[in-house]
Amino acid sequence: MELVSTHLTAAPGGVVLTTAIEGETIQSYVVVAPPDINAVADIVPASEFERGADVHATAVIEPGEALDKIEEVLENVQPGDVVVFLCASDAVYAETLSGLGYSAG
Repeated sequence: MELVSTHLTAAPGGVVLTTAIEGETIQSYVVVAPPDINAVADIVPASEFERGADVHATAVIEPGEALDKIEEVLENVQPGDVVVFLCASDAVYAETLSGLGYSAG
């Protein structure tokens, strides 16, 4: 599955990307944050929940697991959904961005 992501805006501790998957798009929040599901409400604006978007979250803890986590969560998304990647470190954050097809440069 080929992913292409573009920068949309900043998020607390990271970025918000528009991620294209097979011609459809989702929003991806990629942040450096503890693996706490309760943190999602502080990262994703209330407007996303209010518009009825399904919000999926996953923690990426160890280097080397980003691609598996991305694939796992993307199996369950629909166009317009929101995905939050809670990255445990800067290295995992960079790996997750790369796995989503995003390059800051």
